[in-house]
Amino acid sequence: MTRSEKDQRWIDWAERLFKMEKPDNFTDLNHCDECDEHNGTLKNSDVKTIGMDELGSPAWDPICFCSVEGKLYYTPAFIRLSLDTIEEDFYLDQFLFHLIWDGDKNKYYQACSLEQRKFIASFLTYMLENHSAQLEDNFCGDNLLQAHQIWSN
Repeated sequence: MTRSEKDQRWIDWAERLFKMEKPDNFTDLNHCDECDEHNGTLKNSDVKTIGMDELGSPAWDPICFCSVEGKLYYTPAFIRLSLDTIEEDFYLDQFLFHLIWDGDKNKYYQACSLEQRKFIASFLTYMLENHSAQLEDNFCGDNLLQAHQIWSN
């Protein structure tokens, strides 16, 4: 799939805004076998290489167990996957789940700077304005609007 220039600009912007060192660990790996396995999955990839094979299953999503630092580190990948899978596989709904979890008490939201929050809100606006048919087809328009409300505060 060829990515549009507009989509690539969002990815580049995310990479600049969320540029950080890769965490040593992403989960409480001593908590349970599942946390340890998810930690290994996230450690074995990086922000440029992680894909749907690692993150594409809502039922086995390592980001559900991921630290805030890990979510910040992987945010450019969430943006890339949301754009690259807009026509099929559709990662955006999983990303929205992480954005709306626990409303404005969301630790991911709280850990972001104002500039990062504005970026996420702007990205959601872009998705609504440019991919409304795909949002409707995947029944996630309400989640996108809820995420936008949280992240634009």
